[in-house]
Amino acid sequence: MSEFKAWMSAMGYHGKQVAKAGASIGMGAGTAHLRYRGEKAPDLMERLAMAAVTAGLPAWSPERHLELEACGKVATAVLACIKSRAQS
Repeated sequence: MSEFKAWMSAMGYHGKQVAKAGASIGMGAGTAHLRYRGEKAPDLMERLAMAAVTAGLPAWSPERHLELEACGKVATAVLACIKSRAQS
């Protein structure tokens, strides 16, 4: 299963919503179908967009910068907590 198809499934999209899922991360329909079929893996920017949509983050803007920066700090703290609990 392609990474994009797995992400779509995890997000609740189905096979007839490939273009819609792609549009949610700024991807054109043709590119979304290529990723869905596994003909090309998502690049770093696409994977970061997939992560942002999964986390419910808004698009970056100068007005949102501090809010998003704070989200990053919270995420870092949560991930460190999860990692420390997994090691204990």
